[in-house]
Amino acid sequence: AETTNRRTLDSLALTTFDASLRDLFLPLVSGGVVSVPDPDTRMNAALLLRWLDEKRISVMHVVPSVFRLLLKEMESAPGRHLPQLRWVLLAGEPLYGRDVIRACQCLGIGVRLINLYGPSETTMVKAFLHVPETIGDPARMLPIGQPIRGTRIFLISDGRPVGMGAIGEIFIQPPFHLKGYLRDPERTAAAF
Repeated sequence: AETTNRRTLDSLALTTFDASLRDLFLPLVSGGVVSVPDPDTRMNAALLLRWLDEKRISVMHVVPSVFRLLLKEMESAPGRHLPQLRWVLLAGEPLYGRDVIRACQCLGIGVRLINLYGPSETTMVKAFLHVPETIGDPARMLPIGQPIRGTRIFLISDGRPVGMGAIGEIFIQPPFHLKGYLRDPERTAAAF
């Protein structure tokens, strides 16, 4: 289990990753504080949970697999955890109904979960879902939600739009023009 925890907790966003822009600059321009745990703390769910408590973190951005490790840690150490936490931004992996149910049990109903979606090619989040507190099927993956203002999202299969509930490839049209990958015309042609 330690190997799994180590690998998962080590996947926190690097400053070179597009998500770090939001995580660093949004709090600073809003009068907030940015807190970053040291590498040893990031590698251990128990230490990370204690650090989040001690720092009185109110907004946390995390991938669902790390969030699951934190929930597991809360479940194994009953008591009130993260009383200052108000928002959990989840991105980068599928979020399931069972994750939401566990979060409500561990954190209470005062904490809002937001499911974010946006590949690096579109630079940051392009869709979001304010996660409802009641979930129908715990085994179902939650949707990515609605596009942010100025963005259009299409589901396409065989070059044509698909209907509701059908399987297709996600195409995103952001409000700005994308130029592609730097000095990589083949990859640009394939993705854009």
